[in-house]
Amino acid sequence: MYKNRQAWTKYYPLLQRSVGELRFIEELDVIGYHDLYKEYDTDLKIKVFKKTDWYKEKENELKELREEQRTSTFYIKDSESFDDLTYSLDHNGFLVEIGTNEFNHSSFGRPYKTSGINSYSAIYFKYIPTLKNKYTIPYAKWVKGIVKEYALIKTSEETGLEIEENKERVTIYFLLKPIRIEKIKFSFMAAVNKTQVATYNQNSGYLTSDFLRIIVANDDTGKIYYDKIIHK
Repeated sequence: MYKNRQAWTKYYPLLQRSVGELRFIEELDVIGYHDLYKEYDTDLKIKVFKKTDWYKEKENELKELREEQRTSTFYIKDSESFDDLTYSLDHNGFLVEIGTNEFNHSSFGRPYKTSGINSYSAIYFKYIPTLKNKYTIPYAKWVKGIVKEYALIKTSEETGLEIEENKERVTIYFLLKPIRIEKIKFSFMAAVNKTQVATYNQNSGYLTSDFLRIIVANDDTGKIYYDKIIHK
């Protein structure tokens, strides 16, 4: 993280793990956490493996990590969101894409207000306020109802200009606590081929939190451009 972080970390302990790790810990998934899918690729192998002392030891370790995780604050950093953005004079800030209902492939489908590429690598930002805009896709302009969703990072014009001039050094930090898995029903569209789009319905579990803090900062100087707490 950046050099001068005391301004916002003094109240919140930070512990960085990948979204996948957070989820494996929450679900006590020993095989996923230790990447043992190739070794245990059948139901019988998994059942026998779960009877071993090694498995029980690692499961207990995950239980300890889960207790720690449920009382800690975690952060996810995004260093690319501002790369192609410009300040919106209409909205007095930057519109950071935080979701859509259209994907290149059905395996990538996820609900609005999520980061990542699928349910195992995504965080659901349940209470973040957003704006929605309809749009069309070049290969299927006849498809209606496609929407992109944006989080508004509202700043003064002067601060916005400074961000624009330092895009390659600007990072968004999402701080979350406590983490839990929540089932979400949602619909999305995905390409079947170059000329067809289908609608899919899913009910999947996503990591989420009742607390979210968004910080936009310059990684080189430590300067904070935006800092907002959102909670239930």
